[in-house]
Amino acid sequence: MSSDFLRSAPGEKPEAAPSREEKKGEAGRKSKKHKKGPKDIMEASIFDHVRKAQPKDPNKPKKRNNAKRRQEKEREEFKLMALPVLDVPTHQTRAPSSADLLGSDNIPSGMMCLAAVQEVDKYSVLLSLPGPVTARVSLAEISGIYRKQIADGKVHDLDPDMFKIGQQIMCSIKDVNHFFDSIDPLEVAEIPSDAPDPYERYLHHPNNNNKYDRAMLATLRESYVSIPGAPGLVANMLVMGAITAEEDHCWTVSLGKGAPPGVLLKTRTGGENPIIGQPYQFAVLSATPAAVQLTAVPDAVAAATISRGGVLDIANLVPGQRVKCQVEQALPDGLYVNFNGLKGTIHRHHLPKILSHYEPGHFIESRILYVNHKTKCIALTALSHIVTRTPFDFKGASVGQEVTCKVVSVDEGRGVVVQLLPEAGAAKGIRVRGYIWAKLAAEGDLTETYEVGNTIQCQVFGLNQLDGVVVLAHTKPLLEAKYPSLSSLSPAMKVSGVVSAMTPTKLSIHLTPRIEGDLLLADLTETLVATPNHLKKIAESFRVGSPITCKVWQVDQQVHQVRLTKKTTLMSSHLPPIVSYGDVKPGAQAHGVVLVVHGATLIVTFYNGVWGKLAKAEWKAMSKAEQAQYHIGKVVTCTVVANPLATGKAPRKDKEQVDDNIFKRPMLEITFKTHVAEEEEEDEEEEEEEDQQEDADSDNDEQREDGQEEQEAE
Repeated sequence: MSSDFLRSAPGEKPEAAPSREEKKGEAGRKSKKHKKGPKDIMEASIFDHVRKAQPKDPNKPKKRNNAKRRQEKEREEFKLMALPVLDVPTHQTRAPSSADLLGSDNIPSGMMCLAAVQEVDKYSVLLSLPGPVTARVSLAEISGIYRKQIADGKVHDLDPDMFKIGQQIMCSIKDVNHFFDSIDPLEVAEIPSDAPDPYERYLHHPNNNNKYDRAMLATLRESYVSIPGAPGLVANMLVMGAITAEEDHCWTVSLGKGAPPGVLLKTRTGGENPIIGQPYQFAVLSATPAAVQLTAVPDAVAAATISRGGVLDIANLVPGQRVKCQVEQALPDGLYVNFNGLKGTIHRHHLPKILSHYEPGHFIESRILYVNHKTKCIALTALSHIVTRTPFDFKGASVGQEVTCKVVSVDEGRGVVVQLLPEAGAAKGIRVRGYIWAKLAAEGDLTETYEVGNTIQCQVFGLNQLDGVVVLAHTKPLLEAKYPSLSSLSPAMKVSGVVSAMTPTKLSIHLTPRIEGDLLLADLTETLVATPNHLKKIAESFRVGSPITCKVWQVDQQVHQVRLTKKTTLMSSHLPPIVSYGDVKPGAQAHGVVLVVHGATLIVTFYNGVWGKLAKAEWKAMSKAEQAQYHIGKVVTCTVVANPLATGKAPRKDKEQVDDNIFKRPMLEITFKTHVAEEEEEDEEEEEEEDQQEDADSDNDEQREDGQEEQEAE
């Protein structure tokens, strides 16, 4: 029942509700502007007089124009952006029972960590992390701009000048559950579908799939290695960024999402010429909402230190940042320290002196090693080469080298600390530490197997560029391996192994626990491979686990690839192999494999990627039946006619060419005439005989002329 009906008197009809049109008209009348009359003007003047008579409030802010308000708003937003707040406690408030040490079992995904460049190849960068952990950065994870260049087809491999061995850099662990070998290359790198085959082979190569060399996936892209809001936007703090463009007097730098662009003057590059997409760890000089002034001068970056008076937050703490910490108390395996309002730990492996040297209150120059937001743990390092940002000097130690070590201590469940003896390459007075991780140690309990003070023989497994430690192997399979590293293999070397895997196009040959080679099915025969069924028949004689002996065809350190061959002629060849351009002299004979046959062009490949080209005149002089004998994959005997690298001449380029890229590389000039040297010697002998005959004839003629003159005189 309506309210109008309740308000109406008995016997009366309720008033009808206003219609929609009436409501619209009433609203329109209310919205009309009321015209002020004399009475309204008088009341307004009275109110104005009262307001003017009231005293002014000194705390009331003055009116500001829109420009100043906008600037003030930008400043407030910039302050909030520079110090982002994460949903984590600030730091540990109580001293832990032990110092934190990074391992493969306690790395959360997304954790940022200080790293050092260990290896650089065509398609990735291998990084040394603290402890036994290594991480590999694929080509598309170098930086955001580099990723875009790959997608646009402008970049296909890594610029070798972008990284230096031992260079310190900050990375982010992308995924701890996936390793570099188990990711689809097109998914990781986002390269086009027509990607070069070596890249795909590299990602799935067995060298990355053994239990010793597996590396986690990491990234250097700005969106991962910088906290949203560009951490460290105050002076003397470090920040990661990537070069985006070159201007007249500076380089522009990307510092991540939501951050102002960085400006790197060309006078602040430390004498280097940056590359577009190259990642750097810069030191902040000054910061404004419009831009951040940066420097990449090595000395300035190494010396950038946050003063003890400055208060930091775990949310904007960057690995690699230099701080001055103070010892609070000693832990069983390290130190508990405080710095800039935060607290962290330094493991004894990252102290330059023994643990007993440090007492409470002692100040230490150190750098942030990593920040684990999951456990709220901050780990620092005080090693001198990390603090000064200089590569560690391993004094000649190399992978695969046999060394003598002395056991110093045993970390139960983790590994063994050893000291390399002087004959292993350590100079007198220089401390070169070694470490045998549990996975590389002999079988059995570590404390029972390794007694402190004992001397043992080990093999150099790797060099941890960040910790400055020689990683050693003391396990039987690695010590007994004939080929400890790729550098121990050379082209034309006979090797023995076991078939470990089979695909429709190749066999994977297990040579050592760390090295596996590729044996293409086409390298098992010298006949023309016309169909895939032909390859299938060739592979029928092999099974997984079958022993096999073959020759090393090529060792590519850049992509960690060993290619093998088992062609019958090459296996039984007694001719000196051609393995490099520098050792080839005209007249040398060697066996090669036909690589290209197109028109009047025939190219032969030798060991280790050395190419040779047959003279076009010699090819055209052959009959069609003779030309048909030279098919791709056939082993031929060649004689070197000329070496362009030895003479300094550039390789010639024919009009009929297969590919421009093929003719950009140097090629030997070869011939299939195996007795070309003997023919040249015979020609020289004939020329000498002719010269001698001519000399004898000339002498006879002179004698005749002299006799005639004497007769005439008589």
